[in-house]
Amino acid sequence: MNKREKKVVIIKNYIGNISGNWPAYSYGMIPAVKAANACSTYAGAVQPKDVFGLVDTSISGNGKKGLLFTEYYIYYNNGLWGNQGKVSYKQVNESGTIPSALFDADYNRQALIELVSALAYIEGGTVQATINNLEKTIVGATDKVQSVSGTISKAADFVNALADLFGGENGTTEK
Repeated sequence: MNKREKKVVIIKNYIGNISGNWPAYSYGMIPAVKAANACSTYAGAVQPKDVFGLVDTSISGNGKKGLLFTEYYIYYNNGLWGNQGKVSYKQVNESGTIPSALFDADYNRQALIELVSALAYIEGGTVQATINNLEKTIVGATDKVQSVSGTISKAADFVNALADLFGGENGTTEK
């Protein structure tokens, strides 16, 4: 099974769980009008045939708000007061985070996290991606340790300067 087929299967397995009370559709079962409306409203150049999953959060049921899943991206439109945009599965895999804008609507948060994580893993779930993430974490931690070490060194210099200023190595003054 290739990556595309794996993603279709995962979306079919999760889409009903993430939708809450909203209608949800998976590949092969998505009404053409809803897919076309979602694509034209918030998914840019995506063609309806390339939609793997759709959660319709529009009040009228026209597909113009919600989540749209494709092979490489999740597109979202949270309505008049919400956010609209897209996030790639690769981006989620590399950053290890899911943008909070995906959670603006009333979805099953845990199921959405599991779905997006599974799709991200398929897209970039390689040993090299894991190594890259660990290297970023290690470099970040090393930078923080060096920064703290520098701060401690400056503080020690300051304390020593105060001790010298007030008359003694141990910081006590003589009367």
